Amino acid sequence: MSYYEAKEDDIRIGYDRLSTVYYPPCRICGKEIKSLAYLRKIKYTCPDCKMKLKKKMEHLKKFYPYALEDGTAKGTLEEWAIEELKAEIACATSEKEKASGFLM
Repeated sequence: MSYYEAKEDDIRIGYDRLSTVYYPPCRICGKEIKSLAYLRKIKYTCPDCKMKLKKKMEHLKKFYPYALEDGTAKGTLEEWAIEELKAEIACATSEKEKASGFLM
């Protein structure tokens, strides 16, 4: 099942000795993650983003009830933290591109 789902989802597939290796993207940064199995329903997260997500959730936990009230946060605490991390990554990427002169 993993192989066919990976093919349908355009996931890179490789081979390591006798096993099939899948490279699904991280749900936050998009970096490929090495996995011995692939299931479409699983949301894969790279080790770097897992650590950042844990820290971000700890930080946002105290603000979450207030953010729900004023509409800043929608969904669960984890979803809010993921949105915040994606925004930080996008901002950092655009800053690097501006510094390199890629974007004017």
